[in-house]
Amino acid sequence: MATAEAPMQTQAPGLGLARTLRLGLFQGCLGCLAVIFAGLLNRVMISELNIPALLVGVALAFEQFVSPARVLVGQVSDAHPLGGRHRLPYIWMGTAAFCALAVLSIPLIFHVARLLQAGEAHTITAGVLALCGLFAAYGLAISTASTPYLALVIDRTNEQERPRAVGIIWCLLTVGIVAGAISIAIGLRGLDGVEDPAVLEPVLFAFMVKVVLVVLLITLVATAGMERPQTGQQLSTAAPARIRSP
Repeated sequence: MATAEAPMQTQAPGLGLARTLRLGLFQGCLGCLAVIFAGLLNRVMISELNIPALLVGVALAFEQFVSPARVLVGQVSDAHPLGGRHRLPYIWMGTAAFCALAVLSIPLIFHVARLLQAGEAHTITAGVLALCGLFAAYGLAISTASTPYLALVIDRTNEQERPRAVGIIWCLLTVGIVAGAISIAIGLRGLDGVEDPAVLEPVLFAFMVKVVLVVLLITLVATAGMERPQTGQQLSTAAPARIRSP
């Protein structure tokens, strides 16, 4: 009888609908930023800054080229808890990193546009490499935050509520995409037809700062209290199970 009861004691207690919705807000933030990067910056670089579309496509693709790093991030978060937590520290560090990189992307793309206009080969090469490196770093930061986040969803849900939780989270991703499109339409409505980089850069920079501040706030609201710190004894007994899990 004792062995039959053991699995029930280790089963996740469940989140409930309200906490699932709260946790899903983070996925909505990712959807919002995806629209801004794949839509807004893509259009600005090609249409307003006249950066070659091939170069823009290659730079943006670097975000996806680094996606295999998700496997490593998952293994690191399993094996190396920070402050007794396996998930939240990685989510917060990744979020802080991709928010900082999102802000830095604005001055960089305008600087690359100026280098292309100057036409000096060595500076253009350096600028292009920096742009590709920034998007690769952004992809790594997204992986650092999103992989432990999805693991946290699995950790905190039981088998009965997990399908509902996954469905809610991916629905909120769609909501975030719509919210991102609306924020672009409202926040940048005065820039229609404007092609002067001196006007575009400060407005886009201020817009991106506002977006990432909202993302940081929502991330804290969505994830705070979702993972309790474990003691040294709990970590030592949980580590073998995490390593054996598929």
